[in-house]
Amino acid sequence: MLWLLRNRGRNAMHDDHADADQGLAAQFGDPSNRRPLALGSSVIDGLDADEISRRLQDYAELAEGAFAANTVRAIRSDLAIWSEWCVAGGEPEISDRPDQFVRFLRAMAPGRAPATMSRYISSLSHLNRAAQIPHPSGMKEVALFLRALKRQTRRAPRQAAPLTADLVDRMVAAQPHSPLGLRNRALILTMRDMLARRSEVAALDLAHASPEDGLVYLAFSKTDQEGDGAWLYI
Repeated sequence: MLWLLRNRGRNAMHDDHADADQGLAAQFGDPSNRRPLALGSSVIDGLDADEISRRLQDYAELAEGAFAANTVRAIRSDLAIWSEWCVAGGEPEISDRPDQFVRFLRAMAPGRAPATMSRYISSLSHLNRAAQIPHPSGMKEVALFLRALKRQTRRAPRQAAPLTADLVDRMVAAQPHSPLGLRNRALILTMRDMLARRSEVAALDLAHASPEDGLVYLAFSKTDQEGDGAWLYI
């Protein structure tokens, strides 16, 4: 997919945050640099690489701007890791074979959290849906492997430490008595009062404030990707 798969020349297998690598990424760059797109035998079923590529490119055009930047980066990174694993093992990069997805997960599992494994499958399902072929999220073999992995690991997800009232007071008190310190104190207290994230406060504008009512308009948030917006007290 044009907007997901860019060749940035990084080693994706060893970098979960890599944007892309060789393989699928090369399908949507300079046509002269493309290599044949590897398809799983069960996927072909009347389709060929050109048809799959056409579907992916059509989807890319329709989906442009439809997803948050962090979502795009995560999918791009995951597909790069998948692509490198496939190329290294001589596996098809476009596949609907449950056994191949399970082998991939088994190879990736050491040192990675079950949540990361689930994200890989979500990204691969995104790819297969775009290609209009069966996706791994709906495969019982994949679901059972992930379930077994979670039971074996039983590792609590990492969670950021809470920002308590004491910490907020200390952060405010630590700011310098200057215009920069005044701005910082305003941002910290605004985040506290609105229960807002950094990106949400950074996107605020004076036009979003209604001082008479004590309200601020939040145009979007992590839980409001459609941009419906909400008025919050401050």
